[in-house]
Amino acid sequence: MAPRVPKTLAFLEDAGELRKAFDTAEGAAYYCPFCYEKEKKYNVPWPKPDTTGKLFINVSKNKGYCFRCNTAVVSHADYDNLKSYITDFLNDGEERVDLQNLPVVDLSGVPPASRFQEAIDYLKSRNAFFDEQNADRLDLRWVDSYRTVNHCIDGVVKLRRKGIMVPLKYRGRIRSYQIRYITDSKKFRFHTMEGKRLLTGISDIPPYSPITLCEGFYDAVALNCMGFPNPVAMLGKSPSALQIAQLQEITPYHVNLCLDEPALNYGLLRGLRRRLKTMESYKSWRFKNAKDPEDFLKANPDYRYNLDNVKLVAKDLTA
Repeated sequence: MAPRVPKTLAFLEDAGELRKAFDTAEGAAYYCPFCYEKEKKYNVPWPKPDTTGKLFINVSKNKGYCFRCNTAVVSHADYDNLKSYITDFLNDGEERVDLQNLPVVDLSGVPPASRFQEAIDYLKSRNAFFDEQNADRLDLRWVDSYRTVNHCIDGVVKLRRKGIMVPLKYRGRIRSYQIRYITDSKKFRFHTMEGKRLLTGISDIPPYSPITLCEGFYDAVALNCMGFPNPVAMLGKSPSALQIAQLQEITPYHVNLCLDEPALNYGLLRGLRRRLKTMESYKSWRFKNAKDPEDFLKANPDYRYNLDNVKLVAKDLTA
């Protein structure tokens, strides 16, 4: 029987006291403690607990699999070792990227965007779901600064620049940032601290989950509003070394490719296939009559990604 719910990962330490159903050649079968809650979470009609013993655990390997709710079960220690192994294997001779020692950036002096009506007006012009509360949920900041430049006629002048700062976080702490200045000049629209690009999304992503890759932060917000699973922005058209290391740590099993052009999706796919061995499937998306996901949402505000287990709350971008 085809699985009714997606594959997920659970830890033996979270299973509680397991009830054995019967012995097997390599261990034992247990009544799965995850089936009922998982069926409820993914809206399976008439959810039921496991009554036949579908969680098979190999005692010598300390890991198992439930053939009813499609859940792989490992210990925390084995999972940490597996992540290390996968990272070593996927780097394939490339220079290792050290995510663990990324410095923390102090942005305490940069005020929240929610305090400034100009900032909120700009955000709402990009996405109608933005308000003060959502700007705070996403920890957006407001930049109002001056830049000194040499003008060919007036000599040295100061130019005022305003924009939205997006903190780039890893493991809950700010490690970099990107500013989107409010300007029509493509050359001066973005500034990323030291060029240090990290994956930027709406919330933390559980391991072995489906993800949605896009170019810009506002595309990620739009994709979240449309219900795409775990949207993350690369802040560019190709992933940085830091972002590849993050993807290898997340170990996604499915990737939605939502770059601005289908050709870019397939260019990205070639690199992901080589570096992201946990990816079992993918889908390339084309946003009809739109230049990017954000533009598509403006033209189609009622569009929803067809995924039963995604719940969208219009006023809560982190739902």
